Amino acid sequence: MRSEQAELCEGFKAGVVGSSTMPQKVNPKDSQDLIHIGRRLAHNAANHLTHPAAWESGDRAVRSVIYESITTSCQLCRELMPLLQRLLNRLIVRPEIMRRNLTNGGLWLMSERVMLALGERYGRQAAHDRMHALTALASECTLPEALEREMGDDLDAEAIAALCDPSSYLGSTDALIDATRAAATEVITTLNTEAERQINVPHPVLSQRLRLFIDA
Repeated sequence: MRSEQAELCEGFKAGVVGSSTMPQKVNPKDSQDLIHIGRRLAHNAANHLTHPAAWESGDRAVRSVIYESITTSCQLCRELMPLLQRLLNRLIVRPEIMRRNLTNGGLWLMSERVMLALGERYGRQAAHDRMHALTALASECTLPEALEREMGDDLDAEAIAALCDPSSYLGSTDALIDATRAAATEVITTLNTEAERQINVPHPVLSQRLRLFIDA
């Protein structure tokens, strides 16, 4: 939706109009559809989990809600999967523009890291006060320039460059990505195994539907 940021996009597709008045816009179609489906799934999950337990075995009011939420969730997932596959195949990632957008703000986004480093020497509150006062220069210069001007006695040029480098302040990002990929792979493997097992049931209609799901 924000073509001026341009960090991620679905790529140009002939015949798709982003805006009737702004021809440069390439609005995400699949992404918006995925968000819409995801919100409906979240609503189904909340509806299912917050519904009271059935008081009697024949409580059709509760059972109907649960069955409907499960059924519609499965249908939504079936709709979601090909959209997600198409999005991943077309998605364009521009790390160089991500870096440019970070530096466009004068690297003031890295103030927290500088504060933490100063906090080891002066204490957290004193470091916070010094960095807060330093932000008065944000409209005049970049964070590295402000640090060099006001805190050159505490930080040399090499330390300032290291503290203001966004790529070195990612925390546990890599570990979280690896854990997410591992969890997703495990779920996919489990689903495929179960689907392949169910594909052999003596029910031609069910088998056909399962095969379509696997192929998707």
